[in-house]
Amino acid sequence: LLAEPAGGGSGRAGEQYLASVNQAILWSGLIAIIIALFLGLLLARRITRPLSQITEATHAVAAGDLSRKVPVTSEDEIGRLAADFNQMAQALDLSETQRRQLLADTAHDLRTPIAVIRSHLEAMLDGVFPMTQENLAAIHEETLHLGRLVEDVRLLSLAETGQLPLEKQPVDLQELAYQVVTAFTPRSEERRVGDGGGG
Repeated sequence: LLAEPAGGGSGRAGEQYLASVNQAILWSGLIAIIIALFLGLLLARRITRPLSQITEATHAVAAGDLSRKVPVTSEDEIGRLAADFNQMAQALDLSETQRRQLLADTAHDLRTPIAVIRSHLEAMLDGVFPMTQENLAAIHEETLHLGRLVEDVRLLSLAETGQLPLEKQPVDLQELAYQVVTAFTPRSEERRVGDGGGG
């Protein structure tokens, strides 16, 4: 605020001038404070609204709603955070879909050998199938199949949790190719692959 110099002498007009200037300064300061508060509230709302949307979406994802998305309204840090959140939610949704499909496929694959074993055993108990070595061998083969499926499920669960260790070993490619050729030679000879026959 402006004040009259010591020693004065400017009279009543000077006092009125100083009073009007001081009043203008006070009103200008008050208006500037109001505008600053208004702009501050707008800026805070613009910053906090996307963050509150991300927080709500985070709670929804934690509750199991993996389809929840956050609107991306800017290209700043908050906008990139929202885009990264949407990408994470989409990856989680895809992973959950694949997990459910894997569980459904696994249940189906496990059900088949169990049904075969059960039907064979019930048939033997009822006297429909004789308890011969061939029938027991069929049941044994299904139990081996079931064991391989359970081992596959165990390996998949380890891989999914990142606990599947990788054992790197040197491989002789020539020996590997020879083993593959040896394994498929009988089948290729049966189908006459390579001599114009086959089908």
